[in-house]
Amino acid sequence: MKIIIAERHTNLLMETLSTKLRRRLDPEYIHEIAENIIEYDIDPCEWEDTNDFVVDFADLIVHNIIIDANDDGEATSKEKDLLWNYVIDNFGGYIRKLYISECQ
Repeated sequence: MKIIIAERHTNLLMETLSTKLRRRLDPEYIHEIAENIIEYDIDPCEWEDTNDFVVDFADLIVHNIIIDANDDGEATSKEKDLLWNYVIDNFGGYIRKLYISECQ
C-alpha cells in the first residue's frame, strides 16, 4: 500500500511541477542545500523541538529550490506544497539526523 501511494505522489509531482523545479529534485542537490543552510544560515540548536526544526528546515529547502529554479523566486501554492511534501517524505529522516548531530 505504501509503495502505491508513494508512486502516485511521485507521478503527481512529476506531472505538476515545472521542468525548472523538477531538475532540482536530485537528492545530492538537496543534501548540498541542506548542508549550506546549516553552515551559513541557521543554528539548528535554536529550536527546542526536533519536529519544529524539521518543518522549518523543509520550508527553507523548498524556498531555496524555488529561488534557484525561478529568477523571480515565485511558485504556485500547489508547487510549494508538492515540493514540501516531497522534502518531508524523502528527507525528513535526514533532516532529523542533522538536528541530532548538531545539537545533541
